[in-house]
Amino acid sequence: MMTFEQFVELAIKNAISMARILIPYDTGNMRFNSFKLERIDEKTWRVYIDLDVAPYAPYVNEKLPSHHTPKQLANEGFFERVFEFIGNYLASALNGQIVPFVMDGSNKKENT
Repeated sequence: MMTFEQFVELAIKNAISMARILIPYDTGNMRFNSFKLERIDEKTWRVYIDLDVAPYAPYVNEKLPSHHTPKQLANEGFFERVFEFIGNYLASALNGQIVPFVMDGSNKKENT
């Protein structure tokens, strides 16, 4: 029988696999080589686009009309779409919810 930890790992890997389709495709480098999943520890995963592999990724994500064709402008905001999809998929698969992260710590639970 699958443990909860194994189920979480499977859900994360499924989310990453499905999210790849949202990453713009030209040569395939950004979609297949730079989009990475790394296990930090038992409860922490890192999902990222490796800028050493695809240093142009932030430029593809941004709206730069003087440097992009209309087709390329359709890629604007793909970072957000990819990571929003992953969050929503995991919340659904794991019966959880999305809690916005606030840098000032105002979303932390109070100890009462």
